[in-house]
Amino acid sequence: MTIPSDPQAAKQHYFRFATQFLRAARECDAEILEVVARMGDILLDDQSSDEERQMAVDTIEEALFPGIAADESDGMTLWENSEESQSVLQRMDEQESQFASQVVAIMKRLGMNQQQLAEAIGITQPAVSLLLTRQCRPQKRTVRKVAQALGVTEEEIWPTA
Repeated sequence: MTIPSDPQAAKQHYFRFATQFLRAARECDAEILEVVARMGDILLDDQSSDEERQMAVDTIEEALFPGIAADESDGMTLWENSEESQSVLQRMDEQESQFASQVVAIMKRLGMNQQQLAEAIGITQPAVSLLLTRQCRPQKRTVRKVAQALGVTEEEIWPTA
């Protein structure tokens, strides 16, 4: 992140960043927020190295903005290599898998294609494809919109337990 040198521009930059951060955090489930909190602990720890702090920032960016924030660096390496992360990652994988399979099955039952779903929820067909092929993780509001478009409850397409 490049911070403008002009104080007023820097202030606006931070406000935009904080707003994006809070919006993204509100859309996350408890597991993602737990990851963000753990990375925040690393950032606040005086014993953390600059490299550990950078990896924590990269992890937070990837957790809040999956697929678009971090490049193919070691963004989540710090967290992913911890033993406790494995159950969270497995649960996230199961959620994404159930979401994709449930949505595809309901669409098939309704005779709905990806373009029709995209139009119903206000996104593009390629974005729907990314969701259904598990190339990106849907945010809560997207799950809500998909459920409404398909005439089902959110729980029917997204596991909560």
